[in-house]
Amino acid sequence: MKKIIDALPKFVIGPLVVIAGIFFVTQSDPPKSICDTQFEIFKEEKDIKKYLYSYKKKSVEISPGIKKDIEKCQDTNSIGGCFDWLEGIKRVSHVARNLPGECQARMGELDPFKKWMDQSLFVFSQISWNSSTIVRKGLFSWLENDDILLFCRVKFEYVRVFGEEEYRKQEKKLLKDLEKLYKLPEQQTWERTVLSFRCPVLH
Repeated sequence: MKKIIDALPKFVIGPLVVIAGIFFVTQSDPPKSICDTQFEIFKEEKDIKKYLYSYKKKSVEISPGIKKDIEKCQDTNSIGGCFDWLEGIKRVSHVARNLPGECQARMGELDPFKKWMDQSLFVFSQISWNSSTIVRKGLFSWLENDDILLFCRVKFEYVRVFGEEEYRKQEKKLLKDLEKLYKLPEQQTWERTVLSFRCPVLH
């Protein structure tokens, strides 16, 4: 190798060294894409940072805010008890929708975001259970129209990020959980949860 370098004209060696240096730097620390930068900004947003991510306070690990909100919602299963959780969904969805289109489609790369989407669908399927023997369209426990549309927003974002097939797999799993819980046939189980609601087209 040394003989080859010695044989090269000096005016060639200089540019080669520069090119080699650039190659080394880009390989050891590749330039960040627009989405990489946007995701870093996303994670630092005040509505995201302590809500989806755990953090340390005086060396103590603090759980993400969503954990407390979900537990409160599941324990009370009421408008008041689930208020903070529903408001959290609105905030996270708003920040996510402000990302560039190509980055929104890559949100699945963020582990806490995928977990948040799965948890949101699970809680919606559980709290929306209609125990009445008379099942009327749009009657899903205490959920009001705005809450049902918020479920539709989560569903829409899930399909857009992870695909229709992945959503259907998740939906089937949630339905099976409810079947086991309430000991009802699949069709009756389906009719009694917001999973069966025909969502309008969202953008």
